Amino acid sequence: MKVAYYRASLGNKNLGWIYGAALEGFNDGSKYTDAHGTADISAKVGSNNIYDHIPGSYYNVSQIAYGSNYKGKHVTFDCIGRIESDSTPYYRISIDGHVRGWISGRGLKSIKS
Repeated sequence: MKVAYYRASLGNKNLGWIYGAALEGFNDGSKYTDAHGTADISAKVGSNNIYDHIPGSYYNVSQIAYGSNYKGKHVTFDCIGRIESDSTPYYRISIDGHVRGWISGRGLKSIKS
């Protein structure tokens, strides 16, 4: 399982990055697992967009692209992430060998590991 790093600050001063396993009593409910496979993007307009981190984690999450812009594209994935509050996993996808970001499993079809 991969462990995230977290940006730490005190007041308005940025202190740097802290390894998540070193934080006692802190858990955002996210879990990451190495996994390799393929899928096809089936996202509809307005749903299942691609993000730089899993929505619901403690990262500052930003939308990278509309999932519908890649509808029908064949992708590979190398990691699956889950948030305790969401039963659907997110997949870290690559298109044409370039990592694009994270998309909900709801936006994928023909998932093969």
